[in-house]
Amino acid sequence: MLDAFQAINGHVAWKSRLTRYIRGEALEIDPKAVCSDKECTLGRWINDRFGTYHTVPEFQTMQILHSNFHACACEIIWLVDNGDTTRAQELLKGEYEQVSQEIKKTIIDFDKRFRFD
Repeated sequence: MLDAFQAINGHVAWKSRLTRYIRGEALEIDPKAVCSDKECTLGRWINDRFGTYHTVPEFQTMQILHSNFHACACEIIWLVDNGDTTRAQELLKGEYEQVSQEIKKTIIDFDKRFRFD
């Protein structure tokens, strides 16, 4: 069972980790795990429930936003690893923040209607 609070907090924590990574603080991040939208708890839940909810608009939106979230985090890591911390910071404060806010709202909307099972 997944709870909405757990799903949101798991993704909110990434902003802090990415901020520290951009700053060059010693932090181990596995790009493979970050770049995949199927490795985290929410990603596994989405994958496991696809057959049940694939026609539900909130689920479809959550799936797309979750994928975008991971793609954006992956790009931030790539930028840092390639020395472009300025662009990584811009992405974190721009697109990443926007996608992060949208996915939180979508998780809450889905949970209100269906409750995570």
